Amino acid sequence: MEYLICKNSQGELLCFAPVSDNPKIPEAADPCRVFTAEVLASTTLNADAREVYWLYEVCFSDFSSAFVTAFDFSDALVTALLHGGGGLIPFYIYEYDLFELRESGKNGVTSYEFDTKPSALLSVLNEKNRDLVAHAIAFANGNTEGGLLKAEREYIEKILGAADKTGLELTADEILSVCSYVWNNYILFESTDASEEVRRLHARHSAEADPVALLMWTFVFEQWAHYDCHLPYTLYRLLLNGGFDGCIDGLCAEREILM
Repeated sequence: MEYLICKNSQGELLCFAPVSDNPKIPEAADPCRVFTAEVLASTTLNADAREVYWLYEVCFSDFSSAFVTAFDFSDALVTALLHGGGGLIPFYIYEYDLFELRESGKNGVTSYEFDTKPSALLSVLNEKNRDLVAHAIAFANGNTEGGLLKAEREYIEKILGAADKTGLELTADEILSVCSYVWNNYILFESTDASEEVRRLHARHSAEADPVALLMWTFVFEQWAHYDCHLPYTLYRLLLNGGFDGCIDGLCAEREILM
């Protein structure tokens, strides 16, 4: 959909409204930049897709940009890259709080800059793994691989009492225990107002015997429900190493249930 967008000289958002609504340009004390742009809706999984309060401006190194409404900067980035067809290199993302804009009439800017880890993840991005890549970027950006590994090992040791383990070494039963916040937590359903079909999907995949498939569905439900990722190193390594290739088609076959 095409929107009218107005920003002041400080980069603050003053107006964001569908062109079809014939919006009025707000009065401002300093010069404003007023333009129209096609705004994309995020294509990644989001339990609150009907209540998105953030607009993202994804800026690329060729000075082009894309506007996306999304829950998180990583969702916006993945959506913009897939829409652009590849070959684009992200430079910055600017975040605007649409709820604050409606409440106060303007909104400041939060910016995100990228390092090499998200760039590595973007090199393996495709339509099938977009939700997993978005989830991984949210936790990899600004962290070192060693930092991801350390945090994951500490979390597993806290739950299982086993030192120096990663999710790649866990059995299915151990994954269910380490990730009980996904697999044994009724709040997940209450907080997302999950449908009966989603509950059945969850029950089916809680019985996965293959650890990699169980890990994949763990990450999928984390992304969908906006949960933290406690096995970020495992997610990062499986994506870069093609570890989900054997089960990703299973996600694609049932993904629509979570839309």
